[in-house]
Amino acid sequence: MIESILSLSICMSFCLFIIPVVVLLNVKADEAEERYRMYEVAYEQVKLIHSNHHVQTHSYKDGREYTIEINTSALCIRNHEEKEVCINQ
Repeated sequence: MIESILSLSICMSFCLFIIPVVVLLNVKADEAEERYRMYEVAYEQVKLIHSNHHVQTHSYKDGREYTIEINTSALCIRNHEEKEVCINQ
């Protein structure tokens, strides 16, 4: 009986603590991967600016669309979720 209660409490603690942490880590990893893609798009735009002084307004990377905005102080990349990465000059 005591072994059953102990094993049940271990299983419950696993479900209550470990599984939500793993799910949160997966969400954070996906967000970091998306931010990395946005920085890649920004890097490609900086290379285009230095090579032929041309800036694209949209870019596609890994099947996702990114909107590119440039002004006098920053180059900003925005994804479909309205998350933004800016590189200041």
